[in-house]
Formats: sequence, structure tokens, C-alpha cells
Amino acid sequence: MGDERLFAVAGQDIPRRACFTAEGARIEREACTGLVERARRALAVSRAIADHDLARALPSGTEPGP
Repeated sequence: MGDERLFAVAGQDIPRRACFTAEGARIEREACTGLVERARRALAVSRAIADHDLARALPSGTEPGP
């Protein structure tokens, strides 16, 4: 959610890749393009951090984390 919009990939009673206003009204999917790109970037960064932490833990046998 962001910019007063919500993008849903799929869910109960939600068609695939739908865009909604904060009030719940469905709007054109293109209205969420910026939101989708930011979410993709945040997910990629989160995965990279998790991968890094897990990779650091494997050789040393320690728990992930700082």
C-alpha cells in the first residue's frame, strides 16, 4: 500500500493484479505502476539481505544476524 492506493496480486474475491483506492474502490491497474515497482525493489532488497545473512551463517556455523 502506498500513495493512497493498494495493489493486490491475488486474493479471495480479488482478481489477479488489481489496483484499489484507500477507500476500496477498484481503479485502473496502471494507477499502481509506481507502487508495484517500489514493492518489487523492496522485496528484492529484503531477499538480498536474507540471502547475505544466511550465506554468512553457513561457513561459520553461527546464527544469522549482526
